[in-house]
Amino acid sequence: MIMKWHLIIICLFYLSISLSAQNRTSLVIGNSDYETAPLRNPVNDARDVASTLINLGFNVMLFTDLNHQRMENAIRAFENSLSAGDIALFYFSGHGMQVDGINYLIPIGENIRSENEVKFNAIPADQILEKLRSAGCDINIIILDACRDNPFSFYRSGTKGFAPMNAPSGSIICYSTSPGSVAIDGTGSNSPYTDAFIETIQTPGLEIERAFRIIRESVVSQTAGEQTPWNMTSLIRDFYFAEEIYEVSNPPINQTQKSATKCVEDFSGISGFFADTRDGQEYKWVRIGEQIWMAENLNHGRFIPSSEEMSNNAIIEKYCYSNNEDNCLIYGGLYQLEEILSYSYSKKNQGICPDGWHVPNKLEWKTLIYKAGKDFAAANMIQPEHWLIKKTKASNSTRFSLLPSGHRTRKGKFEELENSCYYWTSEEGGVFIYTRFLGGYIKIAGNMSQKNGFSLRCIKD
Repeated sequence: MIMKWHLIIICLFYLSISLSAQNRTSLVIGNSDYETAPLRNPVNDARDVASTLINLGFNVMLFTDLNHQRMENAIRAFENSLSAGDIALFYFSGHGMQVDGINYLIPIGENIRSENEVKFNAIPADQILEKLRSAGCDINIIILDACRDNPFSFYRSGTKGFAPMNAPSGSIICYSTSPGSVAIDGTGSNSPYTDAFIETIQTPGLEIERAFRIIRESVVSQTAGEQTPWNMTSLIRDFYFAEEIYEVSNPPINQTQKSATKCVEDFSGISGFFADTRDGQEYKWVRIGEQIWMAENLNHGRFIPSSEEMSNNAIIEKYCYSNNEDNCLIYGGLYQLEEILSYSYSKKNQGICPDGWHVPNKLEWKTLIYKAGKDFAAANMIQPEHWLIKKTKASNSTRFSLLPSGHRTRKGKFEELENSCYYWTSEEGGVFIYTRFLGGYIKIAGNMSQKNGFSLRCIKD
C-alpha cells in the first residue's frame, strides 16, 4: 500500500512538471482604423494585452489594423504554431457583429454594403475556435472585446452584439459584454473590459474562472451597470495566468512599466513594441545593455519566389521559407545582402530597416553576444523563440529571442528551418547561429555569398 502511494505521488509530481511546462501561445489582434465608425482604443488594447501576456510567459503574435487577407494569414500562422497540449489564447479588439446567429470579426478596409456580404468579408468567430480545437490544445481561451457599436449603416436588425457560442471541452469563451448587447469603447486609452482584464490577470494564484468573475465585477462597476461581460466555459482543469514560476523569471508589469508600454515609440524601458510606419507592422524590441534590438525578425517587402534574384528596382523584396508567405508571418523575411543595403533613406546602413533603425555591423553583434551570453553559447541567455512554442520553456532573462528561421541558399533552395538561423551584418559576411535543441553556438561568419537569403534583425540608432 505504501509503495502504491509512493507511485501516485511520483506520478502527480511529474504531471505537475508537465502542466507547468505547457507552451503558452497567443494571437492578439486590434483593429481601430475602420473607414466607417473608426474606434479609438483597439490598437492600444492589443499592444497592452500583448505586453502583459509576454510578462506572463506567453509567446505573442501581435497584429494591428489588419485587412481581411492579413487577418486570415495571421490566424493561419497562429494555427500552424500550435501543438497538441498547448495553451492557446486568442484576443480580438475591434468591431464585431452577428448575422443569422453567426458571430463575425470585422477586418479593416472592407466595403460591406449589406448583411449578405458580411460572411464573405469578415472572419467567423467560430472558425477560430475550430482551429484551436483541431490543433488539440489542452486549454483554449478566446477573448472578444468587440461589438462596440454599429459599424455599418445598413445594419438595422434588432439583434445587437454577439450570439452565444458553445465552448467545446477545455475551452473558455469570454465576451466583453452579454449576448445581444453593445460594449463601450471607453474614454481612456483602453476599453473598460481590457483595462480590467490587464489589471486582473497579473494577480498571482488567481484561477482563470475566478479571474473573469472579478473582471465582470470591475466592468459592471466601471460602466455603472451598462456593460456586463459574459463567459461560456467547459474547462476541465485549473489555469492560472500568473503562477509562481512567472513571478520569479518574468514578473508582471507594475504600474510604472505599464504606463511606459502604452506609447509604442517609448524606448525608455526594458522592452516593448514599436510600429514600422511603412506598413504598420508591430515589432517587439528589447534593451540589451546600451543597445536596443528588434526582438523579432524583420518582415517587410513584397514576396517573390526563391527562383528569382532580388534587384534594386525601387521595390523591397523578400523570400518566404518554402515559398509560403504564411512562413514570413512566423519567421520573418529572408533577404539577399545587396537588397538590405540598397534602400538607405536617411543615413548609411539604414538599408531596409524601419526609420530610426539600421543594419547592425559585426561589432554591434559581438557586443550583443557578450552582453547577452558572454560567450558564444546560444543555449543559455539567448533562447530561440521557437522553443517557447514547440520545445520547452527556458529561462531567458534578456527577453532577446533568436528564431531558427533557416535560410535560402544561393541556388534558390531553402534549408535548416528550426535548426539554425543566419543574420546579415552591414559588412560582407554575416552571423551564423546553430540552435538545434538546447545546444548550439554562434559564429561571426565571413565570405558568405551575397546571393544567400538570410534573416535581418535591426538595431536602434
